[in-house]
Amino acid sequence: MRYIIIKQERKIFLDLPPSERKNFIEEFWKKRDPDPDTEENEFKEQYFARIEEANHLFREGSTPGWLQDRGRIYILLGRPERRDVYPRGRSIYGKPMEIWYYGFFPIVFIDSAWSGNYKLEPLSAQHISEINKAQIERKPKIEGEKVIFDFNLEIKKVKGDEVLIRVVVQYKNIWFTEEENKLKTTLELAIEIYDSSEKKVWEHQKNYLISLTE
Repeated sequence: MRYIIIKQERKIFLDLPPSERKNFIEEFWKKRDPDPDTEENEFKEQYFARIEEANHLFREGSTPGWLQDRGRIYILLGRPERRDVYPRGRSIYGKPMEIWYYGFFPIVFIDSAWSGNYKLEPLSAQHISEINKAQIERKPKIEGEKVIFDFNLEIKKVKGDEVLIRVVVQYKNIWFTEEENKLKTTLELAIEIYDSSEKKVWEHQKNYLISLTE
């Protein structure tokens, strides 16, 4: 999930109690399944297969292959159409370098310290953005994708042992129905609090009716 989870998803995952994180992970992969009618999740299988390939291909350096820049790009973009390797650079005073090609876009990695830790050249980041854009445009639009419910959680100590918990949700993230010239909905709030040993110490659940004038 490290390279494909979006900022909004990461925030929600970290705010979840431990008991809910397994369900989140299952939903995370489910909504990325290109063909839900089959038992296999081709996207998930490809993602983990690329991690194994990255660990096999990029053994140099002080970190596992999939955590290196080359591994990250390999996992996100797949095997390059062409991979040019220059163990001693492209000139007498050059540094070890690799140039990968995806279409017309070159992606350059340089080992400036001769340590095996190849770093992505900053200019190549722009090319990666163009490659990602092209890949997205080629993918069919997925209808009915589940929207992630985003919110902010504020916790404030008021006095003594009393704590104020405020859940902030933007209206744009809420589905309303129109009734009698008003926008109405019901929010179900469920809160679970765990201690450091992941033992549940408090829970609260309540439905809130919301009615707004247009």
